[in-house]
Amino acid sequence: MVKRIAISILVFLSCLASVHAGQTKKIVIGDFEAFQSGTLLGTAVDSRGRLFIGPRIQRLDGPDQEYYLAVATALNGDILLGTGHGARVFRVPAGGGKAEQIFQSEHLDVYGLVAVGNEIYVGTSPNGSIYRLKGKAEAEKLFTPRERFIWAMTADSRGHVYCAVGNHGAVYRIAGKEEPVKLFDADDTHITSLYAARDGNVYAGSAERGLLFQISDRKVRVMFDSPFEEVRGICEDTSGNIYFAATRNARPKTSTAAAAAEPPDPARPKAGNNDHPEEKSALYRLGGNGDVEKIWESRDETIYDLCYHEKGAVLYLGTGDTGRMYRVSLDGDFALVMEVPAAQLYAVTASKNGLLAITNNTAGLWRVEDATAGKGEYLSQVFDLGVPSRFGRLYWRMENEAGGGVAAVFARMGNSRVPDNTWTAWTPPFSDPGNANLDAGGYRNIQFKVSLNSANLARSPRLSSLTAYYLQNNIKPRIRKLNISKANKKDKKPEDKKTEAMPGYLLASWEVDDPNGDKLQATLELRRAGASEWIPLQEHVTETEFRIDPRMIGDGDYQLRITVDDALVNPGDTALSATHVSEMFAIDSTAPVLESVQVANGVLVMRIKDDTSPVAEVSYSVDGKLWLPLAPEDGLSDSLTESYRFSLSGARGKRLLYIRFRDEAGNFKIHQQSI
Repeated sequence: MVKRIAISILVFLSCLASVHAGQTKKIVIGDFEAFQSGTLLGTAVDSRGRLFIGPRIQRLDGPDQEYYLAVATALNGDILLGTGHGARVFRVPAGGGKAEQIFQSEHLDVYGLVAVGNEIYVGTSPNGSIYRLKGKAEAEKLFTPRERFIWAMTADSRGHVYCAVGNHGAVYRIAGKEEPVKLFDADDTHITSLYAARDGNVYAGSAERGLLFQISDRKVRVMFDSPFEEVRGICEDTSGNIYFAATRNARPKTSTAAAAAEPPDPARPKAGNNDHPEEKSALYRLGGNGDVEKIWESRDETIYDLCYHEKGAVLYLGTGDTGRMYRVSLDGDFALVMEVPAAQLYAVTASKNGLLAITNNTAGLWRVEDATAGKGEYLSQVFDLGVPSRFGRLYWRMENEAGGGVAAVFARMGNSRVPDNTWTAWTPPFSDPGNANLDAGGYRNIQFKVSLNSANLARSPRLSSLTAYYLQNNIKPRIRKLNISKANKKDKKPEDKKTEAMPGYLLASWEVDDPNGDKLQATLELRRAGASEWIPLQEHVTETEFRIDPRMIGDGDYQLRITVDDALVNPGDTALSATHVSEMFAIDSTAPVLESVQVANGVLVMRIKDDTSPVAEVSYSVDGKLWLPLAPEDGLSDSLTESYRFSLSGARGKRLLYIRFRDEAGNFKIHQQSI
């Protein structure tokens, strides 16, 4: 089963069908994404959305270096650390203490680092070499592969050391005093990861085509062609299954030289593979029969490294760019167990009683123990409710084993987006989910804190959900715009068959919002110019437009008043409203009138009048054939009354004259007479 992380900013969930000021709402933190949006302080959260006490984490005193690039464990348990820039190796005592520099070269970075017995092998970049350190003796240069980068090193059970190189991807073996042997010359520009399996096979991952190779006695075959650009972080479980990560370009830019030789831009389609994943990285398992299965993926995070930990039979993943460590079971269930103030959790390796991890941006060395921390806290995101609100009860659900510890919940409230000294202090701890009432109001923002404690380091209380109830203060709606315009075809509803032919038809539309998101209704009223009373037009309008039928209203100048309220969801006196009055507008549903018409000596003289709108257009036709326009005597169609004079010299004999006249509102009439 594939487990997917979809990091979501939105964790403010309501289980109600709709969200309105007059209804009680709730904040629910109850799944992985919701918990992940907060801050884990010694706590962890699993894929089922359960918060629990995380492992004991200790930041160790590391050297003052810009980058930590490789970590390994010496035979005596000391920590070995490869750094950049300056290409140094440090030894950090297993029990803690000051880091001791044991190696430095003229190069920039140390990506390759492996301990074999009491010997330490170091690979430097760029244009570097392989060195062997033994005791206090001076470093011995073993091999210069004539490649710009030595990306990774590993060792098998026989003590043979392998190194992966680029810009021309290859794998070399160094076996005692024998000359180094090139086992594999890849078509890829970089081989960036290596693992020597217990069965004697060596696995290598490439950066460009994202291939996983198996090298067996110099015989090489591709075990998996991933849809990503790079394969890295290869490891093995006790059953011989191989695990590896495939990512988009993950190599950090630690130097100008390294940046110039990085794997190709992931925006470029991968050579030979048209499957472009939406995910940023994925975790795969290669079974003994050669089948490959994806068991974890992320759209948002890059897997930088992984290791298998026999205790619990789980995998640990280091990711970026959020400095997180995930624990993934072999069936794909996962938990976020560590967040640190760094961009990349760059490498992770198993050690006695736990794990070692290194981070970059900023550089750090961390010990992660198998035992739980005994206590931890969780700090939720700040929830912005939009308007000041009144807070009620808190509920939370626990899944505790016997002796699994206790939980306490706190809250604080304020009106600034970031908590400051204007916020309330944290409430006293609530420990009874059946009797936790905030009983506070007047605040727009709220934040929660959960404290978990357990005296049994093998067990932790598990909090699976936290729910807080609140009621928003009702804020009145706002009418931002009211517009009166002529209706057109696109404004017509399917059921309104006659709208198109309705002269003077008007469309009233408005823009309104409600800070609470309440469902709103409008009341529309009309008032004629010079009148004092408002005439009801329509009530309970839930849309944001209304078409005014001019046939129901007398011609004249009017104003429209709209009152919008939230009474549909706020009962009684709690409902609030807003009112807006339009500018004056004309309603005209009456066509112009032909006041007079005379025909004498082939000349027609007429006068047309409209009580409301200017006469806009007049045309005539003899016998209903060609329609010709007529202009007023003064040449301008701009008055309520217009006079016309024109010659009918071409019309001989008894003919039928048609005259069509229209006002600005679109009302028209056709007059006919014999001439």
